[in-house]
Amino acid sequence: MYNQSQLSLNQAIKTAEQETFKRGFKLWLITKLFIPKAKRGYVFLSHMYFRWLDDFVDNPRNDNAAKKNLISRQREIIQMANSSSKFSANFEKEYYLYYFIRYLNENQQTYFLKSIYDVIKSFEMDIGRLEGDGIFSRSELKEYLALLNEAIFRLSLVFIPFKQNPEGIKGFIGNFFWFVLAIRDFEEDVKSGFINISREDIRIFNLNAGNILTNSNRFLWLNENFSKIFEIMDEESITFKRMPLLVKIIWLPSYFNLLGELNRLKYYKYEFASEFKKNYLKEIKSFIEAMVICLRFSIKVLFK
Repeated sequence: MYNQSQLSLNQAIKTAEQETFKRGFKLWLITKLFIPKAKRGYVFLSHMYFRWLDDFVDNPRNDNAAKKNLISRQREIIQMANSSSKFSANFEKEYYLYYFIRYLNENQQTYFLKSIYDVIKSFEMDIGRLEGDGIFSRSELKEYLALLNEAIFRLSLVFIPFKQNPEGIKGFIGNFFWFVLAIRDFEEDVKSGFINISREDIRIFNLNAGNILTNSNRFLWLNENFSKIFEIMDEESITFKRMPLLVKIIWLPSYFNLLGELNRLKYYKYEFASEFKKNYLKEIKSFIEAMVICLRFSIKVLFK
């Protein structure tokens, strides 16, 4: 067990920055370029803390009881950080959460605590579906995405220098990112026990949930749903273009990155989570088309 004297704030920030550089270089670079120096360390702390929690929940070697205990423990840490209670950590990464919440308290931003609780609740929903077959119904998936993505988006506002109170910013973005990442990491998620296709779609497309990585019907599912992911992006652009300029500048690079990954799938016949030989002509066509889509999206968000 750790205690507070064993990991200072400066040590925690230094370690979290090094970890972000290795595991999230694009975020590290955006943070260095656009986030005020006084806030940068807390970007790294919060990012690596939530990645650590996510890794723990996703790790199939950790049983559900251990996952539940860890999540319950995080709620206790939030209460400790909000009081004068002496803090001791079971894991080094818990210092990241502790110092982040102290930062929110010191800067009168405790309204962001709800978003932290919502992220934790989304992890509880993930653990809950692991106790079954790892699948959400459409309604459960909708609830999960609204909870998780709004919370992550809200927490990003902590670090952006606003003249107005960020609590007043309406709407959120993030569903597009989740769907692209769910496809990109599909095989990894299945091995962790999660199937990010709704229960209704499993039935409609006659997918075998117990053997989904060898069931080619998942390609048909993506083919049929591919345009819906772009529709989600278009819907988000309406909310996105109402956001302050700094929010747009910081979030836009993520669209550029993920659009490239998504667009290339159609050139490989939607064969996600499969091994296939790269075709350089397809790669070039995919890249050019993705860049055109990115440009149109940016113009819509920034200028229209």
